[in-house]
Amino acid sequence: MRYKRCQRWKSFCLNFIVIFMVSSLFLTCKNEIKKEGAPTDLSSLSDEKLAKTMCGRCHLYTQPDLLDKTTWVDKVLPEMAYYVGIKPLTEKMFATNEKDFKGLLLSGYFPAQPLLLQKDWDRIVAYYKSNA
Repeated sequence: MRYKRCQRWKSFCLNFIVIFMVSSLFLTCKNEIKKEGAPTDLSSLSDEKLAKTMCGRCHLYTQPDLLDKTTWVDKVLPEMAYYVGIKPLTEKMFATNEKDFKGLLLSGYFPAQPLLLQKDWDRIVAYYKSNA
């Protein structure tokens, strides 16, 4: 019984952290995202510095060991990909109708183009995956 309570508490904490991180982007990121131009080549930065630079644009940098590898790779990083323009938004995922979707695109929360190159995003994912 005690083990189940511990597991539930751990699951609750992990879900809370994920929700907090994603929701913090809505509150802080609007003015931080560049809206046009080519993605920046950040290949000269170390993987850790790259993660600190890109993730720190919208929220405090989060250490990879805060969450387990599965949570980073399957939940957090796929969600973050929208906020750096790596994954395109689709109406089906974020809004219930076309008007809401257009408003979401115009809000400035999500960049119209990627903020970094795919190879740099892949480095961030690999950094979190290997250090979680």
